[in-house]
Amino acid sequence: MDDNQKARDAIAAVLHKLGFENVTTVADLPAAWHALAAHGAGLVLCEALVGGKFGIQLLKKVRATPQLARVPFLVTSSRKEPAIIEAHMKAGASEFLAKPFDSATLLAKLKKALAQRPEPKPSAQCPETRLLEMGHKALDGYDAQGAISYFTKAARANPGCPEAYVGLAMACKHKKDMAQYMLFMNTAAKVMVEQGDLAGAEGIYQELRLYDAQAPNPFAQAAAALATQGDHAQAKALLERAVSVEPDNAAHYMALGDTLLRLGDREGAERQVTAALKLKDDFPEARKLFKALTGQKWTDSQSSQAHAKRQEEAEEKRGTVRFWVPDLLIAVKGVEEHFTLDEMSLRSLAFNPMGHAFTPEQELRLDILKLTEDGTRPEIKRLKGLVARVEAESVGVRLLDPTPEQEQEIKDILTAAQERQKEQFREEKKEVISFDIDMLFM
Repeated sequence: MDDNQKARDAIAAVLHKLGFENVTTVADLPAAWHALAAHGAGLVLCEALVGGKFGIQLLKKVRATPQLARVPFLVTSSRKEPAIIEAHMKAGASEFLAKPFDSATLLAKLKKALAQRPEPKPSAQCPETRLLEMGHKALDGYDAQGAISYFTKAARANPGCPEAYVGLAMACKHKKDMAQYMLFMNTAAKVMVEQGDLAGAEGIYQELRLYDAQAPNPFAQAAAALATQGDHAQAKALLERAVSVEPDNAAHYMALGDTLLRLGDREGAERQVTAALKLKDDFPEARKLFKALTGQKWTDSQSSQAHAKRQEEAEEKRGTVRFWVPDLLIAVKGVEEHFTLDEMSLRSLAFNPMGHAFTPEQELRLDILKLTEDGTRPEIKRLKGLVARVEAESVGVRLLDPTPEQEQEIKDILTAAQERQKEQFREEKKEVISFDIDMLFM
């Protein structure tokens, strides 16, 4: 598995010359897992970073699947830092193969991996497991100081154990030491990023932002370290994640633009720097890079257009309803299954794709259905939309030219949903809610 076609073809050719007959190449994690789950494998070679995602995720999934747990798994990467190698070996890699490598090195690693198939290691054998258990037990008994002692020992036993840092953070929170809480939670997030657990790191980061809107972004921190080491390809992947989880931070767009420029993508760099200036007009570094890329100054008229765009986006956000009760479904023409409507505004909607593949800029014909005890009935028919974003659990669609009747139907749905959610809020709080409805849905 490698998202670089030339690398895939070259390694496959070497494997054929070495006598391996049934070689399958794939370009991404979903395709790799599908092939493994469907057909199994005698050996896996996996690039550490594939399409912005980390191969360690596939490695952990393979080791946790009984029928695949003993498959030899070789990780390839141009990065040679001890922490990276150690993380993959702890996750169950058979061998770590640093790029570039020749056929003789590849053969030696293959022989070594095939000679000893890995035995799944239960987590109870990890030296820090007992310490973590004792730390959680101390927390349950409100013994914050005891918990700190156990979690500190666990972190020393395994500096790459994010659960130890989370435990330390929770113990500090018990002691009302929020500065240390923030510090340890950020450390846990950084460790998760290093190990490829991006979803876990994002969850911690979002929790930190509840306490401090300026909490450091672990993806941006890791990207900065990689850029300093000259690893701009992997820095790019992490900066893209930083932008996705914190889209209102101009510094991330600027850093991504600079990284893309170093990778030779001037067009992409210009897009990112423009996005940075739209968010923060008085950004000297971004203005300087914009002029270097375009030969023009960032003008007042562009600033005005950006401000108007931000106001429009803010208005769109204020009018967006998140559907907490999944009673509305999306029917896409040409697709048999229906999808749960997650968000909706006058100009856009989002739904859970449930594994179905959609692509950016794809045109869709949509119906909105109401889920009732007797099945479904149409709420709005024949909407037209364009896919604006595609994520694992959400597909965003921009609505195209809705008719006045359709706009009114959308308004009716939004108003009813907002009123229902306000009522639910009142019931939960047992008090009168007097603030404006827009404030509730900010």
